Amino acid sequence: MLIKLSSVNEPDPTKFRNTFSDALYIPPNSWICLIKGQVNRIVQGKKLVIDASTPLNVRFNPYDIRTIILNPGVTTTYTLDEFCAYVLTLIPNGTAFGQGCQFVNVTENLNDNDIELRFWSDAAALTTFNYGTFMFGNPEYQRLYLDNVAGKSMPKTGPDNLGAGVNQTQIGGDTGNYCTAVAWDLNKYTLPTNQVNSQVHNMYTGFGELGIGTNGNRWIIAQPNLKSFKISLGKATHGGTSYTTGPIVGTPQFSNPGDSWGNLLLNINYKTNGKMDIQYFNALTNNVEEVVTDEPYNPGNIYYMYLYNDGMERGPGGEIRRYYSFAIEANYANGLSYWIPGKTTLTGGNTAMTLNDVSGVCYNLTLEQFYLTHVDQTLEACNAKFISAGMDDTWLGTGYRFSAGCGTDESGDPEAKSAETATGGGSLISNGVNEVVKGLVGSSKAWTNDSFFLERYTAAAVAGPTSDKNAICRLDTNGIPLTTPFYIGFYFRPENDVAKIGAGFNNMCVLGSTGNGKTLAVSIAQAEVWDMELSTAGGGVPITLTLTDPGATRISITLGTNYFISLAYMGTGVGTGKGTVIFRMYDMDADILYDNTADLTTNDIDPLFALGGSEPTAGSNYDFYSCAHYSDFRLYQKNQSDLLSLTTWDDIQTELQEYWKTGVVTSTQWYWGGRDANILPTNAMGDPAGGVQQKYKVAGLPRPEESITQFFQRDTLVPPTDSGWYDVQNVYALGATILPNALRNTTLPASAYAGPQAGLVSVGEIEDELTFTNPAPDLNDDVLKSRKQNGDSLLNPQVSLPADLNDRLLDYETINIDMINLPMRGYNGVNRTTDNTIYQMPLASDHKEIDNQEIHEVMVPQKVWLPLNNPGPIPLNSLDVQLSDVFGKKLDNTRFKQPTNIVVQIEKKENIV
Repeated sequence: MLIKLSSVNEPDPTKFRNTFSDALYIPPNSWICLIKGQVNRIVQGKKLVIDASTPLNVRFNPYDIRTIILNPGVTTTYTLDEFCAYVLTLIPNGTAFGQGCQFVNVTENLNDNDIELRFWSDAAALTTFNYGTFMFGNPEYQRLYLDNVAGKSMPKTGPDNLGAGVNQTQIGGDTGNYCTAVAWDLNKYTLPTNQVNSQVHNMYTGFGELGIGTNGNRWIIAQPNLKSFKISLGKATHGGTSYTTGPIVGTPQFSNPGDSWGNLLLNINYKTNGKMDIQYFNALTNNVEEVVTDEPYNPGNIYYMYLYNDGMERGPGGEIRRYYSFAIEANYANGLSYWIPGKTTLTGGNTAMTLNDVSGVCYNLTLEQFYLTHVDQTLEACNAKFISAGMDDTWLGTGYRFSAGCGTDESGDPEAKSAETATGGGSLISNGVNEVVKGLVGSSKAWTNDSFFLERYTAAAVAGPTSDKNAICRLDTNGIPLTTPFYIGFYFRPENDVAKIGAGFNNMCVLGSTGNGKTLAVSIAQAEVWDMELSTAGGGVPITLTLTDPGATRISITLGTNYFISLAYMGTGVGTGKGTVIFRMYDMDADILYDNTADLTTNDIDPLFALGGSEPTAGSNYDFYSCAHYSDFRLYQKNQSDLLSLTTWDDIQTELQEYWKTGVVTSTQWYWGGRDANILPTNAMGDPAGGVQQKYKVAGLPRPEESITQFFQRDTLVPPTDSGWYDVQNVYALGATILPNALRNTTLPASAYAGPQAGLVSVGEIEDELTFTNPAPDLNDDVLKSRKQNGDSLLNPQVSLPADLNDRLLDYETINIDMINLPMRGYNGVNRTTDNTIYQMPLASDHKEIDNQEIHEVMVPQKVWLPLNNPGPIPLNSLDVQLSDVFGKKLDNTRFKQPTNIVVQIEKKENIV
């Protein structure tokens, strides 16, 4: 007996009842089997089952592998879109440095693939990338420090920087012949256990254009006339305690750059005459060539090195060794810049001086170095900044210390005379700070208010020539050598303390030198035959001169009057300190400029130690200090490479003088001066298409086997200009990493950390579901591919790893056909119960599709008879059918459409053939 059952006119295609007009009698001892089944499933795309806790090892580069665990604790079935969305929650689009990674459903594309894993660089993210947020403020990225090279002495570095793990440092001092390289801070960066050459700091290269001055490697020249200072790039090895090889002067790797790829890719030579040469590796000649000669440099220049985006992949999936060219941009300074801003305020407790920008935002000056914003901005934007903030867009300012007296300054601190050792890190130390720092009141020029006040007598001081307060603003611990061209300018308003002086002339030292010396002094009210006195080094005879206006009228420096003082020095030779000095004093109240010139012929100028006086000592005479308000101190210092014109500094003088005259910031803004310029690639390195010639594309993708490491070295024993200075500040070499250290997996097999490619490593556990096709997994179960510069969007990825879904029989793709009101019994081993299943119907891949329906139909190839276990007849007026999954759970009727058609056969046992 054949029985045809259908869900037509029934509400649910997965559970329905057919009622008969005539009663159906099933004879005793009958058996049942399925003849035919047809179900119509709504197309929902391909699916995959991911086993519980499947690891997925995503490799962005050989240093950054992130392992994500899929479905912790439970096996889960996904559509492709669901899987892509799920993995995306584990690997966000916006990983640091704009590097993205995502699975994408590609079944709709005209190809044979089902899914792709794509890597890309987000150019938009790079333009907004905040260096300070990721690389300085976040401890997960504080990885840079300096490491020495075997056989070389270590250079003197800045305070608290060597090995401190921050991403900036300072190099210099009086070591002499040294070489140092950038290294990992192993407290912040975990070395991959099985990686070759893992201790070498490989520079971040090959991930697309990094942006000018944004993510590139950076250093700032911080001293005039560097002494044979070189910055070199090349491959390196590390011996566990120090670098053992690198492009170091005097080694075969430096002298034979073509002996092995990467020996010496780039060498920047800062010469002693204020000019630099650059040697660049030429792949065609297999040697370095001079591509830049005698390029002028100044202290304060900021150099950015990054990768020029001009590479093309060599062959399908081939290794890329020479792919990019190096690019270097310089922000040319007006010179090394010292700046003390124009306003001050007091912090709570009156124990430290703070400086404001013009908007009133406070900055505590507790560091020796602070930095200014970039050139060509309004004065409102030129706010004082510190090492710990704003590092991505800064201009160099250096040297800041406050000192207040010699143990008699009411502080109670016996070491107060030494800002280097005083408590509070060298900030202004005085319980009576209000006597030292207080607002300027009563001025007709409001923009000068809140300038800081440096006085020489305390309120309790006995009148006489020995001053007891002697507050100064220290600029440089050892004194700034003034042997190269410079410009100094600052606001000055002398105040009245004549009652304390007694009978002496009212002379004030406005710029002091070390050892209780004067650099520049002024005489109030023509008390002397001179108005300004300039001291020269080595005990030379001071230069004295009067200042006159254009009509030859001599100035009379008046207490309570607003002035702008400046010195401009041209120089005539390297380090000689000889040349012309222009002295200017601008009366802001009367709008009159007084000036004069003098020639230094024998001795140079005393080193500049402090503003407002010389180094405080007990029993000092009052005329070594001052009683005046100061503000907006600026010093620009250049290299001495050529004879400078007498008008070299006129633009700066005009801008500053006009600002102090009117309080209005002009548009020219030569406060900081400078310009941006590309140094590499040069025009001669270009190709006809506007790119770079192939022979100069020598920067490969980052690989530990052949690293690109930055080396800093001095190859002569000539000491630097001053041992208290630094050759280079703010050294930063971006490591070839993009992930926070806590997210990195560092314990996979060695193959996972070799070569330059991106992709997946150790993919064995996910190969049950995905068959990677281009490339296929290698012998180490790694699926890796070289990045390709095809764009920065998902539609144009740098790396694409296509894969097919495996034809794996999925449990829920098998349907149980249950006759739920018949008495036969079967056993379900999945849920360990009995059920009424008469057949398991697989949903085959060779089904028909009409519109959005999959039509699955099965003709039973061989009848499978099941006993109904009925010793007597069974009268029925209906049959109930249910479609269930392997767990016996009714199928979701929203995934199926009408009709479901079932044909069964019921026969007595003796009638079964």
